[in-house]
Amino acid sequence: MKKVLFINYFLEPNLVVGAKRVSYWHRCIKESSGGKYTSDVVYADIKGEYTYEDSGKGICIPDTKRGWVKRLFKKDQGASWYYDLKSALKELSLEQYDFIVVSGSPFIQMLLIGKMKKLSNAVIIVDFRDPFAIIPRFKQNKLKLTLKKFIENRILNLADHLITINDYCLEVILRGSQRVDYTLINNGFDDQVLKLTSDRPEEELKLAKNVRLALCGKLDVSRNPEKLFQALNSNSDNSIDIDYFGSSHIETQGVEVKKHGTMAYSTFIKNLMNFHLGVIITSGHGFEATTKIFDYLAAGVEILIITGGELRTGDLHNLTKEVNGVHWVKNDAEEIAGFLRDYTYRSHSRDLSKHSRSYGLKQLTELLDSLK
Repeated sequence: MKKVLFINYFLEPNLVVGAKRVSYWHRCIKESSGGKYTSDVVYADIKGEYTYEDSGKGICIPDTKRGWVKRLFKKDQGASWYYDLKSALKELSLEQYDFIVVSGSPFIQMLLIGKMKKLSNAVIIVDFRDPFAIIPRFKQNKLKLTLKKFIENRILNLADHLITINDYCLEVILRGSQRVDYTLINNGFDDQVLKLTSDRPEEELKLAKNVRLALCGKLDVSRNPEKLFQALNSNSDNSIDIDYFGSSHIETQGVEVKKHGTMAYSTFIKNLMNFHLGVIITSGHGFEATTKIFDYLAAGVEILIITGGELRTGDLHNLTKEVNGVHWVKNDAEEIAGFLRDYTYRSHSRDLSKHSRSYGLKQLTELLDSLK
């Protein structure tokens, strides 16, 4: 039996996306590996009680929001957590672990890998769920970008292995860095939760008078629903109902939107099963692969991808090109309106075996097998 230590700022029951991947890995690695691997987890923010005692220890190291680095990286919680984690490293008895997996974002705490190596003989893996330095859909100050790229390269040089989610993220992360051993492990839906959900009400959905549209997740400048609401405004017969699941402030332009806020994953998936169509808005950069794509697949909804780039490109296309019921339109009000006007719902049979968290965890355990 070999021992893994996961280090991630967030942990479930915190509802943020950044909590899901490592929470699943920690919760399931023992069973998934047939007892070959056990794990403990270090975290800062859980928003509730640690309930995974059967999986291993949960070690909370709170973020006390200290340190001058936080002033440089205001959006990276790791910039302050770095100091708290650094103070606690010796107490973690790192020598007991065969592997240490440090996941981000946030990222700055990954700079502690050098100190971890002095305290342990563990293989150290960094898990970049997103790039840290270069984020094509956002403009950044050149000086800050240079500093972030220096830090990112430093982290890569310290680590024994890199995990990231797709080829597009990999290219951005490795840009300007030395060769790094890497493995691609995408996100996925929580198949354990899916087992507990009821089936989709297919007959009800086919007979429904109105199309039920779900808009989910974080919305920002690069994922702006403005054109979608313009299209819905032109729907004179009010034949489309739209719900929003998320915490972003949205300007609905007079369109009636039922807002749900954030909720537990199981509740979210159960709700999502009552919709015909799930919407994803993307800037069109290749690396973008929102986790909502997996939630839509799990819930069985058809998917509308509204892109600011070229149709059927990037990782979103790679993930869905063999999946039935995925539609693409340009982020243009007339194109969106035309699609919705002609849309007819169809149910689909889908092979989801490679889109689950369990498939990603299988990839992780195979990686661990190969490393030590």
